[in-house]
Amino acid sequence: MKNHTIIKKASRLAVLASVVCLGLWGAVAAYGQEATSGAESTEGEQTPFGVAPEDVTVFTRPDHLYTDLSGYSDNVFYDLPYAGSASTDSQKLHLVLPAEEDRREARLPVLVFVHGGDFVALNSSGHSISYTGESALWALKRGYAVAFADFTLAPVSGEYQAMPGAIYDIKAAIRYLRSVSDDYDLNPDKIAVMGEGSGAQLASLLGTTIGEEAYDYADFGSMAFKSDVQAVIAISGITDLSEEITERFPQIVGRISTEELGEDNGELLFFSDPIAHVDGNEPPFFIEAGLRDTQIPYSQSCDLYNAVIMRNTGSASELYLFPGMDNGVTWFQSEENAALYLDWLDNIFGREREADASVDTAGEAQELLKERMRPVWEGNVVYSETVWPVAGEDGAIADIPLLYEIQNIVEVTDFGHQTIYVEGRDYTLADGKLRILPEGSIPVTPYGTYYPAEGNASFQKEDGTYLYVDGQESLAMSGRQICVTYTHADTWTGEPVEGKAALLPRTNGRLNAGGRLTVVFYGDSIAEGYDASGTKPLSAGEAYLTASPYQPRFTDLLTAYLQESYPGADIRTYNTSLAGTDSAWGAQNAVEHAADYEPDLCVIAFGMNDGSEQVSAEAFAQNLLTIMDEVLEVNPECEFVLLSTSLPNPEAASLNGTHASFAPVMKELESEGVAVADMTALHASLMQSKRYQDMTGNNLNHPNDFLGRVYAQLLYATITGE
Repeated sequence: MKNHTIIKKASRLAVLASVVCLGLWGAVAAYGQEATSGAESTEGEQTPFGVAPEDVTVFTRPDHLYTDLSGYSDNVFYDLPYAGSASTDSQKLHLVLPAEEDRREARLPVLVFVHGGDFVALNSSGHSISYTGESALWALKRGYAVAFADFTLAPVSGEYQAMPGAIYDIKAAIRYLRSVSDDYDLNPDKIAVMGEGSGAQLASLLGTTIGEEAYDYADFGSMAFKSDVQAVIAISGITDLSEEITERFPQIVGRISTEELGEDNGELLFFSDPIAHVDGNEPPFFIEAGLRDTQIPYSQSCDLYNAVIMRNTGSASELYLFPGMDNGVTWFQSEENAALYLDWLDNIFGREREADASVDTAGEAQELLKERMRPVWEGNVVYSETVWPVAGEDGAIADIPLLYEIQNIVEVTDFGHQTIYVEGRDYTLADGKLRILPEGSIPVTPYGTYYPAEGNASFQKEDGTYLYVDGQESLAMSGRQICVTYTHADTWTGEPVEGKAALLPRTNGRLNAGGRLTVVFYGDSIAEGYDASGTKPLSAGEAYLTASPYQPRFTDLLTAYLQESYPGADIRTYNTSLAGTDSAWGAQNAVEHAADYEPDLCVIAFGMNDGSEQVSAEAFAQNLLTIMDEVLEVNPECEFVLLSTSLPNPEAASLNGTHASFAPVMKELESEGVAVADMTALHASLMQSKRYQDMTGNNLNHPNDFLGRVYAQLLYATITGE
């Protein structure tokens, strides 16, 4: 058993001092599987999304294209016309029922498979289905009815494009299955859809457009039945067709539409974009992708997962990423892989199975959100505080101070919560501090590694030596940190955190009354989400991790907690932040990046780059006023939170500047409708007890997950007063 490693967004529960529940933890689980044939080395291979890393194997597509259904069941119903009298040869499905001995229920749950093929190939051939559908056939042994839906391919004659026609077809197929559910003993309340490649895009659209009438085409089949699905399984799908993505990866646009569409292309791409329609009403998603996919960026799968769980914190959705795997590999059709999503689907449908189906995934997600948003300045429990163990110049490991004097260590894990370290073997408690034991397994960065003799000027200290530079903007930084959950008996002595709800009456009125609240986050790389472990990657080499523990950027964490705390409110958020920008850029681009969204609340989060550029406090304040004026021109009722910046690494001489001067002038702008969240003072308070290296994602100026949580906690307290 070798070669396959699954990186999973998993879950488990831990009990904190027998009274505090720590919720959903991201994990990385090793899952060894037999290597497929046809493997080839990819060392140094150039792909559309970067150079393949060393010692990685890509698995090729199988030789066969079609699978004969006749050997799988005696109950196969071929070529059922799902579009009624309008059905064409392409608008048909094959329905396969399980053997009698495999049935568990009188009414069968249904798994509908939608094939890939870039919208131009792999419709069924005779009484067979495309090889990608082999994975769905494993569901027969679980007692599922399995349907294989063809759809109208592109290009075809006339004006019928691949989209929207393809989604019209698949929606009609779902309605058809409900209409004949009595005839075939199908359960109309337990229908899941599964797709690979372009089929995953269609499956995802089914899940994100529930209730959107524009996607149900009345000429195709009965409209007396709904096209809703109760679960989605998406493998290597296109999920995000935003302008930013399509400009970066133009090849994915060609799979949806053609250049001849001209101005209509944008409208069609929006129509075809699963993420654009995520609104919190989605069913659970099971999402898979290969990290070496040379056709569709695996980040598309990450994007969809993040979007779904951020809009629905109680979602039982899961994400699996497979190192070394390309698009369409045989692993995705294997029984081992099928066991992963069928176990999940059994749990979603409340079916008995060998694996434990009692885990309250929705409850875990809610508990995790609460733990992440527990203010560090309140209570006597600190969840997953990060620490970067670095040896001294003499090689000794000094005891490490945390935010508070530790009373009891509940758990110590690696950064990704993959490994739980053992007290007495790996660490111990020493006079309220964390002591790393030299004979243990906790990695310690050598002094000469953290302070190298040579390096980048951005990392140079005042004494001419350098800071750690290897692999900035990656897990090479935060991956060296560990996480400590502990109790303490101290009280917060840092900068007081003030609630400013009285300054934001319209925002709080909308939250409490259940109205729509449109929020724009507008700032630099910190607000954009650099170095948050769960932020989506856009391309190789950028400062996006998407790794366990998959914590969202602080703006999304805040949004999720606001939605959880005010379930009746309709919160719409837009993050238009951009790395490398300053407040002058913000003022120049305020119309496009803020005002055009007509926000009810605008969170302005510049300052890190301004400070390093030695911008004066007066100039900074004037830029903020310009941004606010531009927004107020569009919506005079808009309110603002001015978020001051955290601080750069005090040892990075080239980055330290006027940062601390901004918060005082920002507070001079406070009035009704304008509140200041002083992250500068809060970060300075944290550094009275903690080292900078313990709270950074790049060792320069980006927060890691721990400090990102503090950002979200501060904003929530500022806005709501809670």
